[in-house]
Amino acid sequence: NEWNSIAGGINHAWTLADQGIGAEAAPVIDAAEAGMRRVQERYRKTKSLTLDAQGLVDVRDALYLWGRQLRMCTVGEVDRATRLVHSKYWERQAS
Repeated sequence: NEWNSIAGGINHAWTLADQGIGAEAAPVIDAAEAGMRRVQERYRKTKSLTLDAQGLVDVRDALYLWGRQLRMCTVGEVDRATRLVHSKYWERQAS
């Protein structure tokens, strides 16, 4: 559940940035996504679900910036981004 929450936050941050809300956070969000992908690769090899040091920094920074993005949004903007993140998640699950 925790990994899904982290991934959901990063995806939500990316969606908001893509919609122009805190767009300057995009490089940090991209770095956090890369860190999460490295965890996925490590898990396949070692069954360890741990971030490397840089990944931990990047994920923390991205989640911090997501909080900042949320404070800049209207309720409607947050709702639209949330719906888009959920639809993309379920789209991947169906494929």
